[in-house]
Amino acid sequence: MAFLASNKLHRWFRGSVFLFLIVILTLLLRFTSELGFQSIQKYDMESQNSSTQGAVQVLTWGGVGNQLFMYAAGYAFARSLQLPVVIVLPPEGVSGGPSSNASSRQFLLTFFNIPPSQFLEYKTSSDLRSKSRTVRINELNFHANLNGTVAQGKSNERKTFIFYDNFQSLTFFDNFRPELKVLFSLENHIKNTKGEYGNVIYFEELLENIQSTESIGVHVRRGDYVGSDDHTPLPMSYYLAAMKKMTTIKANARFFLFSDSIASVEGEFRKLNLTQKYPVRFVYGKYGMTTLQEFYLMGKCKNFIIPNSTYSWWVAYLHSSREKAVVIAPFPRFPESDFKKNPNRKNLERKLQLYPSKWILINPWSQSLNTTSIYSK
Repeated sequence: MAFLASNKLHRWFRGSVFLFLIVILTLLLRFTSELGFQSIQKYDMESQNSSTQGAVQVLTWGGVGNQLFMYAAGYAFARSLQLPVVIVLPPEGVSGGPSSNASSRQFLLTFFNIPPSQFLEYKTSSDLRSKSRTVRINELNFHANLNGTVAQGKSNERKTFIFYDNFQSLTFFDNFRPELKVLFSLENHIKNTKGEYGNVIYFEELLENIQSTESIGVHVRRGDYVGSDDHTPLPMSYYLAAMKKMTTIKANARFFLFSDSIASVEGEFRKLNLTQKYPVRFVYGKYGMTTLQEFYLMGKCKNFIIPNSTYSWWVAYLHSSREKAVVIAPFPRFPESDFKKNPNRKNLERKLQLYPSKWILINPWSQSLNTTSIYSK
């Protein structure tokens, strides 16, 4: 009996040790994932206070699409130089703009898979900038500074690189696309907030519907674009041409319409009889879905038709690497009249590569939108 008891105790002990090791390994994996990729150094506050460690600080403005562009550029810059990257938290969680007239938008990067250690209070970031040499990085000097800094090596360790521009081009971060896909995942956020917002049954049913069909995520941007002097919303003729083109590629296409003005957009589509011509489902936020929940759902679509919006650009960019995914986008994004107040922006729009080469582009401002106005870049 004593032998049996001892044997059972021994087996219990071995099982307990095995479970303990599994728990420790799981915690270690989780801890290392939260630190981000190993090539990005940990942001050392003590070292920063003594001005011995360089860093990349990202300041953001605008909506979530703009915020993602800015962080992506800063992240890629930091990865290339093996420097830590931090995102400066805006006061009161509001992402403003480069001018006093810019509209304030909610700061949402904290809900993505970005390690918490990369977020820094605004006052702290200001104090650190005052104690080190700062270099401001924008779209025009990004590559020159990156190449020059790489050449200079360790002499740049005391520099703080300040990122404060749109950075709306693949050239700034496309080499790190796989890593950005991990950092910009919303899986954990959706899992942790399920049931807190909106109608869970509606969300789950819609998700299943999207995943089980040849789904086309169609984003129609209205909202603050309506009446804007420099952000003209796309005409309905663009969506007509894009949907027609998509159905020639995807025979069983089913369109899921997302919009910040979904009720009026549904009216426009019904007026043009598009709901009779194509299988269309309108995704309504009246069920309490958040901006990020719609971002997540749109990303589950297999193909995309996007407007001149950074929000859905990121949805398509993060999820269009799937095999046989089709993305249709507008180019130029804005008409000539939108560039009158900012002619430099027009030059950048033409010069910088915004879209991946496989995306299909349509000129939305063409007088006659047909198959001849559709081209691949």
